Amino acid sequence: MYKRRICLVLAVMLFLAAAPVRANEPGDLNTYINCHFTKSFPCYTGPGEAYFRVDGNAKYGSGACRVWGRDGNWLLVGFLAAQGRYRIGYISAEALNYAEGADGMLDRPLSFVSVSARVRDGGAPLTDDPVLNNERISYMKSGQEVTILGYFQGWAYVETQITSKTRGRGFVRSFNVHLNDGTPTPTQTPRPTSAPTYVPWPTTPPTLTPTYTPRPTSAPTAPPTYVPWPTAAPTYEPWPTYAPWPTYAPWPTYAPWPTQAPTARPTYAPTVVPDSRGNLLSSLVHNCPNTGIMLPSSFSPYRTEYVLTVASWVTRVRFTPTAYDPNAVITVNGEYVPSGSNSAYITVNNDPKQVEIIVQGVSGVATTYTVFLQRRPSDARTRVEVGFISSLYQSSGNWYVKADLVDVAYFSDQYTSGARSTYTNASTVQERFRLDEHCDYWYGSVQYAFHASDVFEFRDNYAFYSDAPLFYLVFLEDDIVAVLPYSMDSYISY
Repeated sequence: MYKRRICLVLAVMLFLAAAPVRANEPGDLNTYINCHFTKSFPCYTGPGEAYFRVDGNAKYGSGACRVWGRDGNWLLVGFLAAQGRYRIGYISAEALNYAEGADGMLDRPLSFVSVSARVRDGGAPLTDDPVLNNERISYMKSGQEVTILGYFQGWAYVETQITSKTRGRGFVRSFNVHLNDGTPTPTQTPRPTSAPTYVPWPTTPPTLTPTYTPRPTSAPTAPPTYVPWPTAAPTYEPWPTYAPWPTYAPWPTYAPWPTQAPTARPTYAPTVVPDSRGNLLSSLVHNCPNTGIMLPSSFSPYRTEYVLTVASWVTRVRFTPTAYDPNAVITVNGEYVPSGSNSAYITVNNDPKQVEIIVQGVSGVATTYTVFLQRRPSDARTRVEVGFISSLYQSSGNWYVKADLVDVAYFSDQYTSGARSTYTNASTVQERFRLDEHCDYWYGSVQYAFHASDVFEFRDNYAFYSDAPLFYLVFLEDDIVAVLPYSMDSYISY
């Protein structure tokens, strides 16, 4: 059995790494057909509705499309999605009835390999976009089992367990996975166009002894003959005698210069001094004044982190940022927004979202404001607390967190030293709170927050990014529905 496994591994490595890439070779995803479909279809990461669907609503929207082939009743396609992302996934084979402009056969059967492998130490992100920005759809842990199906350039195409109930397919860097016997995952080598022609190395000619011609002997040159300097003194003409300087009449007297009335000094517009807070916002408002609850409730230019909860029926939120300096450049989630103007709408669903608003002054210094968006039922009791998390554990089928809640005091607009808030904790009291089954977990820092795929990833990572892990705890009734990183102090340059 062990010898058969060794032979299988060697065969796969030779097949995928040493052999040149050919069209329709099993596992080869470097060849595809171009076309477009005139109808939109839902898009899944695997060939079936049981597979993971990115953002819960990923779909193909009738644009230009790459087609790799057919897997049963599904087509593996790639297309440009919203916000500049490229998505590779599966749509229904019904799309073949709506195909136009194809430059080849669209329904050729897909042929994959099936190689068991594991994720290397440190874990690795999984993406459905190996073409443009490689945005991850899940994060795989160290040692997580995957099945290698094929290769696309420097990526391995794998299938793995996304959650306890959902599987999915995606791309991971080849060097982040290894076969189960420890063999590194091979990468494909392009087929050479022709065999190289080599020129034989030249042989070294024998070294010749140079011959020198003797320098000719020149006849001696006679020294030049000089004429002696004359001894006679030169004769000079006597200095001429000039007439005396003439006498002139006295300087005439002129009438005094007429006196003119003074001219009023012109008035100039005062010089505008740039605002020293050129990289800060003077105000930030949103379009949900009736249902939106902001924490803290009032905006301060020197506080860069907020939590905004909106009613469950709100689907779109937009912000209106205004800078102190009208020449400052403002972006909301990477899109430019003029100062005092409305941003583009941000789609809101039941998952928390992180909105980044960046203000860059004319000096080049930038400030980032972060707003965590969270939906809540309009008739449910909600609140947001701040506390230290000491442990997470499971009991009777439910997950619980032990936390010491603190009292947070936020500073006003006049507090310019950079600290955004402080807290007091009269006594350490560890309280137990239940975590909702669908709770969203974020860990890291406010500037670099990571979205945990489940409670296990959060439990294993939340304490490594801070000596005293302080978090926002978002409650819906008595259960926690979101855990977000909290930062008390931040230095702001201006």
